[in-house]
Amino acid sequence: MGIEDMNLVKAFIKDGQIYINSAIAKPTDAFHEYAHLFLGALKANPEYRDSYLEFIDKILATPDG
Repeated sequence: MGIEDMNLVKAFIKDGQIYINSAIAKPTDAFHEYAHLFLGALKANPEYRDSYLEFIDKILATPDG
């Protein structure tokens, strides 16, 4: 994965599997990783491409966007 110290990593995805370091991760970190998979599935499916773009537009319009 290219990370020198896995003890400092809260969560990551490898080969479609989510890994959570429960010693340091917060609930929001798990949600963050699931969101990557969810958005990736929307983006990859032509049927949901418009929904993906609409969702991204809404995210970018937020103060933290």
